[in-house]
Amino acid sequence: MPRVEQEVLDLIVDELDGDRKALLACASASRYLLPRAQYHIFSKISFIPPNIEKPLSEIQLKALNLELRACSIERFHALVQRTPRIASYVKELDILEGGWGALTFTKEDEHYAATWVEESSAALCDVLSRLTRVRRFSLGRWAGTFPQQLNEAIWHLLLRCPMRRVTLYDSLIPMAVVEGCPALDSMQLGCSCTLAGPVAGQAALPVCAPKSVRLRNLNVSGTWGNNSIVKSLLARFLDETSALDASSIRHLYLTLDSDDGEELSYVATLLQLCAPSLEAFEFRGAMNVEMPIETFNQYIDVGCCRRLRVVTLSCGLESPDIAADDYRDPVPAVLELLTRVQSSIEAVDLNLIPVDLGDSADAEEDVDVAESYAPYWEALDSLASPTFPRLCDVNLVFHTWGTLSREVEECIHSHMPGLSGSGRLRISY
Repeated sequence: MPRVEQEVLDLIVDELDGDRKALLACASASRYLLPRAQYHIFSKISFIPPNIEKPLSEIQLKALNLELRACSIERFHALVQRTPRIASYVKELDILEGGWGALTFTKEDEHYAATWVEESSAALCDVLSRLTRVRRFSLGRWAGTFPQQLNEAIWHLLLRCPMRRVTLYDSLIPMAVVEGCPALDSMQLGCSCTLAGPVAGQAALPVCAPKSVRLRNLNVSGTWGNNSIVKSLLARFLDETSALDASSIRHLYLTLDSDDGEELSYVATLLQLCAPSLEAFEFRGAMNVEMPIETFNQYIDVGCCRRLRVVTLSCGLESPDIAADDYRDPVPAVLELLTRVQSSIEAVDLNLIPVDLGDSADAEEDVDVAESYAPYWEALDSLASPTFPRLCDVNLVFHTWGTLSREVEECIHSHMPGLSGSGRLRISY
């Protein structure tokens, strides 16, 4: 039987990328298939607590833009000691210390995993020192600080590798580490993550030239009553000696717990810094709680972003039939905001949080409720007017207990003939 060229075998294995079972089968089937199969198997690894099968829910994984591929630290350490080339295959690395919200657990709870990293720190430090080609790194830390040796191993990993995407949740990271990654393209920071000032040993960490780290994507999530991450980031962007440059940011996503004027003024300044390149902007309250758009408009003018094409907002809705006297209809404020970018806007995603829509098991009752929302649907249909010449997609994202019935969707479409008739209206969940 003629021998198949190795290049052909490699191409066949490449087609299996993402199919872990098939790749494992190839690795065990032939020594000719093994190296290429290992290249794909170990391109993405996730170190997670050994006693938690699934540390994050599907919704949380989607929010963090993560796809975990669990791997034992001890086993991987033993593997790279035997076969050092394996370390060069790792392109994406996750380290999650515990399950989401681990601070709510005690040491007796099965989800508490604060010690597993410390117990494996020697092996983890050695593994990190061997990695040279990691391009995406995520770190989730929920219980204090890492041992100094491990801290430094993580910092030097970020500085040594051609890092393009970094996700940090509840993690203490020296500012010099972030500012020492010249290829950094995307940064996601969340919860009580802090970009720290000078710390012991930080002077030895290299920092890129001023304004040379040109981010394209920035995603920041604050916590209830704590949006300090926005303040610390803004301070670095405003510092002329800082390596971080906000003027290159094309996609900005902010999730904050505040409708306070002082907090929103920080956002306004950040938006102005991003204005030259910004194409997509998403703003919402923490835990999907709507941010008062009217208050937002008072402090923040998106009109400074001349290239803004995509806007994502969240707002709550109450039926006019049952709304309290002090209820403020958010739709006029939404339209005012979009009018400020009317010449450039191409797509709008509205995360709608209706108080009573989708709650009933009775389809007819749900249709009646949807009908009572008619003033909102009709007002939003003004987006179909020539005032928004480039607008081609309006997506109503309903945050309800379940999907709305076909009759309810038809009711909504009937009150939005301009957008619906032109094929620009979408309903999703």
